[in-house]
Amino acid sequence: MRYLKITAKKLKSTLKGESLMNLEEIIKKEKIYLMLFSNAYPFFDEVVYRDHLQRDKYVHNLLHVSQQPFNQTVYEAYVKEEKEMKRAIVRVEESSFSKACDYLLGEVSSYGYYHLTMGAFKQTKINEDCLLLPVSTSNDAFFSYMQQGSLPYGKSYALGNVDRQKQVLTAHSELYKYYQLTQDGNFIGQINVFITNDCAKIDDFEIIESKRNQGYGKTLLTLLFDRLANIGIKDIYLIADEEDTPKHFYEAYGFIKKGEFKQAVYKED
Repeated sequence: MRYLKITAKKLKSTLKGESLMNLEEIIKKEKIYLMLFSNAYPFFDEVVYRDHLQRDKYVHNLLHVSQQPFNQTVYEAYVKEEKEMKRAIVRVEESSFSKACDYLLGEVSSYGYYHLTMGAFKQTKINEDCLLLPVSTSNDAFFSYMQQGSLPYGKSYALGNVDRQKQVLTAHSELYKYYQLTQDGNFIGQINVFITNDCAKIDDFEIIESKRNQGYGKTLLTLLFDRLANIGIKDIYLIADEEDTPKHFYEAYGFIKKGEFKQAVYKED
């Protein structure tokens, strides 16, 4: 392992002064991200997102609630409209929490928005023989791995998810990318990046099970942040499950929680 000293210098050079990126700006970026996959439709005073090419992916097909206070009538109308799909997903921003949980149907989970200013990046050691490589849509081995990982949600979903990812990677190649971490030519892990101006969202971060807790996750993020710094990225954000342990990993890296939202998944029997 070696110490990537150059990283901190590059990262700090991208930032002159403290970042002013707040929760409102992160949510705006997140709406742009959703529209890579989904069409946005006004729904009363809220917005519905629908990915017509992959209707079974929850995070791309939902009612986004951001008005205050929470409107029960709007929510009930959306559940009724989604009856044909036999499920309804709603995402409620922190500003609309008041009384929302009293009305949400199904399983409710909490997610946090976490933000990192590049200048606050915490240096780390890396596995020096690892490479971070961009993924092309012709990389059959990578997408076979993605498909296998999606099989718990059903074969149809797994096949559709791979096709949809390839479509968006092709249509938005400058904004939306996958990277893979390799060692001696072997696949170690992956991460997804969405870029808008000088901000990046990271998602779908995973290290294969046999390589976890061995420094590969830190290696992947360090190499990625070094790459992002070189193209002028100043802010990075991600969404983490509040009940999941990886958020502590991100916090150790310098990410700070900026806000929270609730997501409710209602399924008809």
